[in-house]
Amino acid sequence: MFELIRRNKRRSILLAIIMLIFMLFIGYIIGSFLAFTYYYVSEPYAFAKDKIITYPSQPYNPNFPPNYSPSHSYKEPPLTYEQVMSFIWFYWGPLGAMVAFVIWFIQMLFAYYSGGQILLSVSNAIKIEKADHPQLYNIVEEMRIASRLPAMPEIYVIDDPSMNAFATGRSPEHSAVAVTRGLLNTMNRDQIQGVIAHEISHITHRDTLYMTMLAVSLGTIILLVVGLREIIGAGIRGSARYSRRNRNDAAGLIFFLLFVYIFALLLSLIAPFLAQIIYFACSRQREYLADAGAVVFTRNPEGLASALETIANRYQKQPATNVNQIIAPLYIVNPLETRNLNASSIFSTHPPLQRRIQILRNIARTPSLTYEQAWKEVEGKKWEKGDFTSLAPSATPSTSSLTQTSMTPLQNARLSGNAIMKAQKYTFLKCSCGVTLKIPPGYNGKVICPRCRTVHTI
Repeated sequence: MFELIRRNKRRSILLAIIMLIFMLFIGYIIGSFLAFTYYYVSEPYAFAKDKIITYPSQPYNPNFPPNYSPSHSYKEPPLTYEQVMSFIWFYWGPLGAMVAFVIWFIQMLFAYYSGGQILLSVSNAIKIEKADHPQLYNIVEEMRIASRLPAMPEIYVIDDPSMNAFATGRSPEHSAVAVTRGLLNTMNRDQIQGVIAHEISHITHRDTLYMTMLAVSLGTIILLVVGLREIIGAGIRGSARYSRRNRNDAAGLIFFLLFVYIFALLLSLIAPFLAQIIYFACSRQREYLADAGAVVFTRNPEGLASALETIANRYQKQPATNVNQIIAPLYIVNPLETRNLNASSIFSTHPPLQRRIQILRNIARTPSLTYEQAWKEVEGKKWEKGDFTSLAPSATPSTSSLTQTSMTPLQNARLSGNAIMKAQKYTFLKCSCGVTLKIPPGYNGKVICPRCRTVHTI
């Protein structure tokens, strides 16, 4: 399996390079187009058919004579067509590619250092500590040890009744795992462990970093294509004004701009399309690998399979509403792709959920079966050769057998709710009758216990 993971990393880097080259090509086109438009207007001699251009009578002399009079007209000889095209292809085109790279690099730096926190902020995730939710902290710690992560990921809870989770971070040393309140309330310990193992696998394989690179490249490509289309549209509007002053010269410019505008429209459709295909294909493959990694870490494929099935059943009964489209592709199950559990397309961020569950169930039924073999049985395709570790239970005991039993759904709901309140700085006041009063932050005044009617002053 680990050789397959390394091979998948190399493929991801190759795809990132392809998208980067594609982005630089679009920047090159933008620079060349702007230069061509400028030279077409400022250097008519280079594009004139008969090359007959009238200039002032004063001849060109690079060395001004002592008796040179400023009253005489002076004009450098016009650029030739070859000189203009040389400037366009070997100066302005590369300059446009360089500007595109700078735009990408700035966005990449921003995403690398701040992208994870932005995603957590957008999802309204609340950071918790061990005292807030001991069971969740212990599960994450177990999976960190099993995966040999060098540092403990930060743990966040999203106050959302739906069931889902995602991981973020630029490296295994700087990572975070976020789970929804609905997932903590509904699932048992083995299911939560399977979900956490899947997300830890993403961190271990550096999926978050690679997908961030691809997402930034995709966003830059779309930004450049939209910019090219707007620039050409402005050029066409400007050429209409130019044609009223120079009717003989503007016809060719307008024709050229219309041709390039059509090309830009096609490029604006094709470029994002191809870039998204690359991005989504890489995303689907990494979801399979994260499932495989989760099975290796937990030695309990049924835990993750049951968790995915529970999430699928919930979305089938209650379709997702008000889904954050930025976070949706990062979840273990994309809420926007749950209408048909067996459907898949080139624009799907995740593999079909039903197939993922079936692969895991096949491994659970046949413990000696590797993920590669189970995948082949379901997909009917050839998986790239890799050294997959056997998943027999005798190899490594399940971590769930070493830990406490699962709590009831009511206990889970109370624990997750308390964790969110503690993280939000609620005050927990213990009454003498045994009731715990939860006081919102900043409240000052009297609180009456609903059971014994004791008055507490805050």
